[in-house]
Amino acid sequence: MVLTLIAVSAIMTAQIIARRFMGTSIAWSEEMCRYLFIWMGFLSISHSVRAKSIIKLDIVELLLPPAVIKAVTVAVDLLMAALFACLTYQSMDIIRTTNQRWSSLDISMNLVYGAIPICFALTALRFLEMFVIDIRQKAVKKDAAAIGEEYAAAERENAGLTDVQEGGEP
Repeated sequence: MVLTLIAVSAIMTAQIIARRFMGTSIAWSEEMCRYLFIWMGFLSISHSVRAKSIIKLDIVELLLPPAVIKAVTVAVDLLMAALFACLTYQSMDIIRTTNQRWSSLDISMNLVYGAIPICFALTALRFLEMFVIDIRQKAVKKDAAAIGEEYAAAERENAGLTDVQEGGEP
């Protein structure tokens, strides 16, 4: 995703320079950036699953016993893996039936539509990975403070901060 973001930034910078200083435009730049952005969006689904940053109801973890929470978590992982596997299979029809080309370049739209089944398959695999991780973990009762600390740690990790950068002990 980082490389895609760098590519989008470079292409749009080149487009701005071309328009502003050369009085011309790069015909394919906006379309390319749009399609790269689509790929980033679909790739972020799989990343969000692995980072455990998908939407969930944390209040459930406070109300239910640990064994029930673990069972629900494992069941959800399997259900979501099955859902994304079905979506992968269904999205293959788009690839098989399309005959479209990019408007600015003579490239098949299958390069764009390929993001759907590829990223859905990656997401299904991520949910299976989370299933294995959740099966191996012990059921632990969490209180509101523990859940809050998990979120704070995840936010620090997502922001790229470490304890040393925050002034704490490594």
